[in-house]
Amino acid sequence: MGERSAHRVKVFGIEAGRIRYDHGIDGATLRRARRMSTATVRSVRRDELDDLLELYRQLNPADPELAPEEVAGQWDEMIADADLDIVVVEHDGRLVATCLLSVTKNLTRGARPFALVENVVTREEYRGEGFGTQCVEGAVERARERGCYKVMLLTGSDEAWTHEFYESCGFDSEAKTGFTLDLR
Repeated sequence: MGERSAHRVKVFGIEAGRIRYDHGIDGATLRRARRMSTATVRSVRRDELDDLLELYRQLNPADPELAPEEVAGQWDEMIADADLDIVVVEHDGRLVATCLLSVTKNLTRGARPFALVENVVTREEYRGEGFGTQCVEGAVERARERGCYKVMLLTGSDEAWTHEFYESCGFDSEAKTGFTLDLR
């Protein structure tokens, strides 16, 4: 067991029906749109664990590297869990972005569930092309289809571009204050 510590993090949330979109179009946006048109947003497949772990190494390079055989049992449980959806973006036969959507049953807000988006990462060489946005928007759409009344995500990043990215996906950085307790 590691040392327990509390961390304050920025929380971004989308309340049902209150998503902001910016529809300004310029040349760079059109080029990204053309490239993204060949991308597919979908749920991860069971046989893509290696590709997913490779993406996660870009998200948390300091984490110990996991061998697929070490996490095979947990992977099978995750794939079978109806409340989890690992959303991926495939472009040119390669996973270029991912995020995890976790839906939690709830007895408030008319007994509507809520969702949490976690592990958002885009392959470094594809960043800034709109694939991360496609992935997050795909997760939000899945949450909407499941009847969630809100979607939340946390970021430990202080980078302005990270916050701007989540806000461009419709998340409101002032909707909630989040706290985490590290149990490592």
